Amino acid sequence: MTLAVRARAGDRLALALLFGRYESRLRRIVAIRLGPQLHTGVDPVALVGRTQVLAARKIGGLLLRSPAALILWFAHLALCQVSQDLATGGRAEGPAPERDARRRALPPATAGRPPAPRPGPRTHRSPRLEHHRPACASAQVEQAVDAVVSALPPELREVILLRDYHGGTWEFVALELGRSSLEETRLMHLRARRCLARRLGAGRPPEAHRAPR
Repeated sequence: MTLAVRARAGDRLALALLFGRYESRLRRIVAIRLGPQLHTGVDPVALVGRTQVLAARKIGGLLLRSPAALILWFAHLALCQVSQDLATGGRAEGPAPERDARRRALPPATAGRPPAPRPGPRTHRSPRLEHHRPACASAQVEQAVDAVVSALPPELREVILLRDYHGGTWEFVALELGRSSLEETRLMHLRARRCLARRLGAGRPPEAHRAPR
């Protein structure tokens, strides 16, 4: 969390590095939450850039507890941007000169929740979220899995997002879901993973059976 602490203190390079670290994961989370119909009209590169600008203004008041909570907050900001665009007919960014000036103010990234998410203890660093396959194959698998995750029932989709995409500990996931029992949370996640596996098996190529990474 060193970068996050530096970013909260006003270090814009540290914030850019954070977005570089989590950009791919953030794009996937936002795409899943929006669903294919809404996500089709979203420019992911522009959205991440605007989210970074907004985060620079707000991160000073954020309570930093875990990477999973930070990713959750980034995703919340991104979804707020999309909601604002939908409400204003796509005019949320303002005039082009003003928008461009705001974007130049930050270094480029290198690669309904409250403003301060309630994190749990240490973040679960799931190997499922690591990217170590060829880019083309990885992108195809990710798109196949993400599309199925997006179509899951809301409760099952949420537990997979919090555990496998945000990388949260069981304590973090249980807290966000409002569950008092870690065992209940684990069982819900198991049901969600089984449902995901069944749906992937119903019409996806074999390589798409890999878990979200």
